[in-house]
Amino acid sequence: MDATKQNISIGVFAHNEADNIVATLNSLSQQDIFSHKSSPDLKITVSILANGCTDNTVVIANNYLQKQTALNARVVVGDWHSDSDAFMNTITAQAG
Repeated sequence: MDATKQNISIGVFAHNEADNIVATLNSLSQQDIFSHKSSPDLKITVSILANGCTDNTVVIANNYLQKQTALNARVVVGDWHSDSDAFMNTITAQAG
């Protein structure tokens, strides 16, 4: 880990959020913490857990992330019953 950088991991849980995921990610990306001027010493990673989705949440989130540059983000596709705890452990470990 770079001694001058602080790591922050943000987890977004999504289950069938096709109608709301873009607004959520837009709102998140507009937060002051993502401004390089306000936080040059932060490394921020956003993980979106598309957990058991049966709609287009994954497609919409991935399309959004391909078009924007404010968020260092990824979509993790999970199983509703088993992946929530593993997801929390993963993003907690990333925060270091």
